[in-house]
Amino acid sequence: DQVFTLESPSRSPSWGSYRHAPAPKKIDKKKVTFNEFSYHNAVAANKLYLKLKIVQHLDNWTNKVRLWISQMLLHPLVEHMKTIEDRIGIPLERWSVGAPQEGSTSLSSMPINFSSSSWTTKPETSKQAQFAFQNLATHFQGNQEAMIDPNKKALLQASQHLEKFLSISSGRYNSRTYIIKRIKELANGNVLANYRYKEAMGDDAQKKWKAEEISDAQILLHLFCTFMDEKLLPNDPARQDQPFTSRHFLIEEPDVKPDTSKAAIIIHQTRMLPPHFNLLVEGEPWDILKGRNNLFHTFVLFIHYIKTNWNGKLHQTDLGTKPIQLLSVVH
Repeated sequence: DQVFTLESPSRSPSWGSYRHAPAPKKIDKKKVTFNEFSYHNAVAANKLYLKLKIVQHLDNWTNKVRLWISQMLLHPLVEHMKTIEDRIGIPLERWSVGAPQEGSTSLSSMPINFSSSSWTTKPETSKQAQFAFQNLATHFQGNQEAMIDPNKKALLQASQHLEKFLSISSGRYNSRTYIIKRIKELANGNVLANYRYKEAMGDDAQKKWKAEEISDAQILLHLFCTFMDEKLLPNDPARQDQPFTSRHFLIEEPDVKPDTSKAAIIIHQTRMLPPHFNLLVEGEPWDILKGRNNLFHTFVLFIHYIKTNWNGKLHQTDLGTKPIQLLSVVH
């Protein structure tokens, strides 16, 4: 099992200061400018942080959650990606698991050299991952030898498991190559030094995210939700592969009131670009400070709520156990 060690850098980055602020006025979100949103958001977030008495801990906890993401999500994922690439002999960016893409290689036509894997997986996969691997599964079904070949079965199972982390549930984000590239870049180092809030990577460091690109925050959130889906017990037979995502994540839709009945605490994405997240707690919105640390503050407050209100257990799953280790973030 991966062990999460809290070895913070000698110099912690500054995440900003928090001061008393007047109570926010009621505003119409549809009519405010982004600058006005920033002001009201800062007022509400500061008020929340003071109420929860976390101001003195926030810098440290933010650094810890960045470290947790790096050590528990990104490093193991990239290691498994590299294992599959080495045994197939072709970079993941160049092989196709569903409909062939330009410049890609069909998995079913590859020479397979995949010995027994220690990568443990769950038998179920998401519908998106099942669709992505339809070509490979069909190829195996038509080949009796392949169906009983443990090496090829291991490849299919390991690839299905990996695909859940690489598949983003939005038709707008269709650049598999870009997602793989960013995951590998984000994994460099220990505290997400390559994380970008609203500018994309490339020749122009200040280039804004394009509509067809997915932000780093969205990638990290997807990895977190997928990780938690694998740790929690299923609550609904129809959504057994997403017991966390189906209950604790919600993307805001225009003119649609968010459904807060499915869980007492929900990660709520209210803006796509630049990305912004809040929490819905027992039906009430918790405003999280906007900016490059918005996602990390969201994670911190989510974990803090579980620890202080539910004794660190989410649906009977202890978030402090070795395979998860989330409670260490707010210790």
